[in-house]
Amino acid sequence: MGSEAKPRTLNICEAAGTQRYRSKAIADKAAVRRSKQLKREMAAYSCASCGGWHLKEI
Repeated sequence: MGSEAKPRTLNICEAAGTQRYRSKAIADKAAVRRSKQLKREMAAYSCASCGGWHLKEI
C-alpha cells in the first residue's frame, strides 16, 4: 500500500472570490512570495465575510 499524495485544494472566500488564508502569519508569508512573483507589493488583509485573510496589491 503506497501513500498517495492528496491534491492540494484552495480555500476560496465566496464573498471576495480570492484565496483564504487561515492566519495573518500564513497570509503575510504568501504576500512576500507573491510580491516577488508578481514584482508588485502585496499585503494581507482581514476579511469580515469569512473571518480569514486575503492578499491585495498595495
